[in-house]
Amino acid sequence: MILKIGMGVSLSKIIARLLAAGVLTTGFVVPAPAQTSCNSTNMFKLDWDAVTPKVNLGTGTRTYTVTNAAGASVAVTMSFSGDTTHFIDSGSGQTPNISVQNSGGITAGENTLFLAVRFAGYTTDIGTTTNVAIVRFGFSTPVREVTFKILDVDYAAAQFRDWLRITGTNGPTYIPSISTPYGRNNSTNPGVTAPGVTFVGPGTNNAYSFPVTDAEGTGESTPTVAYGNLNVQFVAPITQAEVRYGNGPRSTMTGTAGNQWISIHDISFCPMPAVGISKTAAPVSVAISDPNRFNIPGADVDYTVTVTNTGGSTVDLSTTLIADALPANVTFFNGDIDGATPGVQNYVFASGTSGLTLGAANITYLNAANASMTPAVNYDPAVRSVRWLPQGTMAANSSFNIRFRARIN
Repeated sequence: MILKIGMGVSLSKIIARLLAAGVLTTGFVVPAPAQTSCNSTNMFKLDWDAVTPKVNLGTGTRTYTVTNAAGASVAVTMSFSGDTTHFIDSGSGQTPNISVQNSGGITAGENTLFLAVRFAGYTTDIGTTTNVAIVRFGFSTPVREVTFKILDVDYAAAQFRDWLRITGTNGPTYIPSISTPYGRNNSTNPGVTAPGVTFVGPGTNNAYSFPVTDAEGTGESTPTVAYGNLNVQFVAPITQAEVRYGNGPRSTMTGTAGNQWISIHDISFCPMPAVGISKTAAPVSVAISDPNRFNIPGADVDYTVTVTNTGGSTVDLSTTLIADALPANVTFFNGDIDGATPGVQNYVFASGTSGLTLGAANITYLNAANASMTPAVNYDPAVRSVRWLPQGTMAANSSFNIRFRARIN
């Protein structure tokens, strides 16, 4: 997203409207590779150890308020749908429940959201509600880096074959990164010397072509080891994560489906960056005797663009792109405005606490046809817009500014 800014205006309201419309997701951010986007102070965690009640959850809807160490809160709504009639008592109470029955080798005594089912038959289509249990986690505001584990995804001959489909939404549907501790497509038999009992798409296993959203059990695990664990992370901002749980797919098993279960471990996530921008103007001359000490025709004016990120989360690597379209009555100055720096520098970049850098190679000048150009020395009326692309990851709760010069015609 390139956002054009006008002379001497604040764009906080424009940004708010773009965010609300879904056009602008993180200020000036475009998609980038996954990265750690918030620290422990700003990270949120839905920790099942801290949640009450832990039994008799039922299959309705529950909302939890999750607060981070910075005092910010996000509501997380958990809901169940699909074939909820076949949830069973796991031996530690009717499921869904929150219990220590299935730790996945993480920590003894660790609570997880425990789901145990005995479907009426094998699942033929996990996209339906027949022999499919669905749990959704809805977030009251878009969040990023949603991360959790699913435990004990495995298989027992003539009994069950755990089948998972995991997706996220924020308008469009988003695909998470799914992996196992033993490799993405690990289909070896379980055991001390060859652990790993899950297969993660894309790929073909058990005569079924798995999409990237799916995983299935390929061998037997136990509730106290990590053999059947899945690691799930959504890079894109989402407002809902969905886990579908079935028994299949295309299994060669016969007879009645057996008891099967999985657990969902703690859900952690980061807030979105909250990027704002403002622009100020000041005459270059301040001498009382100089009539051009005001923003009037003939005066040189320094414009300062200030960008702030107050969201508690970083802006992705090298994606903070600022574009300023110059009005017809302003002429860009391509001369040295920073006497403190050797050479000719037509801008001043103050990185503040952002951690960003800006060099001449990261600046683009465009003419009236929006074609890239090289400015003439001193005043160049052919420059109609300027784009700055600072490099690096903009820190949470930080700001920077860029100053440049123009003459009012």
